[in-house]
Amino acid sequence: MPNIETARTQVLATHSYDKLDCIVKASLDQAMEFMMALREIKRRKLYTEGGFTTWAEYCQSRLNWTPQWANSQIHIAEMQQKHGNMSGKAAIALRNVEESKQAEVVAIARERQGSGITVPMIQDIAHEISP
Repeated sequence: MPNIETARTQVLATHSYDKLDCIVKASLDQAMEFMMALREIKRRKLYTEGGFTTWAEYCQSRLNWTPQWANSQIHIAEMQQKHGNMSGKAAIALRNVEESKQAEVVAIARERQGSGITVPMIQDIAHEISP
């Protein structure tokens, strides 16, 4: 008898591109919601209501993540929510840009490079617009 993961894989293998693309889009929305919920748990220290004494304990026990990894994932989601879709590496690089200049850097990068914003592009533009 196949396990649940094998059965799920077999079902997905029968879906069309359109059906699978809908699943991907819905999953991205769920991932963003997940990250925003995680951010609120951290920000408001709600993990204590679940019996966890620290953010690190919550991350390790609930997610099997380090707190540093959880923090970086939250940051990526925040940058994507604020500035649109970009790679995780680009979102992390944007963290090093003064907050008041982030939107300008992203706008210039998208103008020059389309949706494929790169870390060097962010760094170069941030340097160009700095006084």
